[in-house]
Amino acid sequence: SDLDLIAKVKDALVNLTPEYRTVVTMRFVDGFTPKEIAHMTGVTENLVSVRLNRGVAKLKALLVS
Repeated sequence: SDLDLIAKVKDALVNLTPEYRTVVTMRFVDGFTPKEIAHMTGVTENLVSVRLNRGVAKLKALLVS
């Protein structure tokens, strides 16, 4: 069910390192753009994109395992 999936995603998010969890949450939960995230976190937009890509990949790996 959707509630089970939401619970699994929340559990997986907790297992991400803070640098990945922050950008993934800001992007997909809060709805900020990478440019906005970069501005708010004080890192480059490129670094935000890298962290998003790696964070999503790690999240997928945690959800599959």
